[in-house]
Amino acid sequence: MIGTPIGNLADMSLRGLAALMSMDVIFCEDTRVTQTLLKAYGISKPLKPYHRHNAASTNQALITCVQGGQAVGLVSDAGLPLVSDPGADIVSLCIAHNLPLTVIPGPSAGITALMASGLSVDQFHFVGFLPTQDKERNVLLASLKGGLASLIFYEAPHRLLKTLSILQEAFGDRRAAVARELTKKFEEVQRGDFHHLITHYENNGTIKGEIVIVVEGLQTVAWDHDRALPLLSFALQSLRVKDASQLISLLTGIPRKDLYEKALEIAGNT
Repeated sequence: MIGTPIGNLADMSLRGLAALMSMDVIFCEDTRVTQTLLKAYGISKPLKPYHRHNAASTNQALITCVQGGQAVGLVSDAGLPLVSDPGADIVSLCIAHNLPLTVIPGPSAGITALMASGLSVDQFHFVGFLPTQDKERNVLLASLKGGLASLIFYEAPHRLLKTLSILQEAFGDRRAAVARELTKKFEEVQRGDFHHLITHYENNGTIKGEIVIVVEGLQTVAWDHDRALPLLSFALQSLRVKDASQLISLLTGIPRKDLYEKALEIAGNT
């Protein structure tokens, strides 16, 4: 499994190029896209299509190639294969048949957008594309609403405004970032709350490029030391001072050092 650029061909890693050059056959999402990448680096290899519409019927053919001793590469059009793309079955089959496999990492649109968003990177939840069915989508968004992690969504440009409105309805007017054309000449990252983002894209005509939306996680209630003490006392019933301090710091946002000092006082009085 070989990571490929998400836009800028110069982001192809040296190890990834070496792997592509050593393959006997490369299974890819779109042979035309992968051919463009190979041509840019003077590589010529047999290409076979592998995408969500033919994955089920192609899995065994790919495994048969590996079993026959061929070096087989799996790539997507951009970024890391398997991430919002098929391929998990291939990994499971290789493991089940005790066949060697390895991942050659590369760019990820989701991680790149998260880093540029200005939102918290301490915890994040990769969602990918939202379900198209209303009921399934609503259930998923309801399950994500109370999480503290930043949320990463993929979206097509023609659905961006609708999706921003859906997210605003589900999460309220949280902060978010919309990243498009990442690593390319016209890379853009718009930041603000949903109201700002919706207004911006309503007033700026046609939206182009693949889209990543990063949404702020639920912000915890502002905790003060007095309100956190009952939680800290409860945690100390089963955890060491260090561990209890770290846990309550994660839950409340209060610096661990402050909680550690309080925990020592509580532990000393019990």
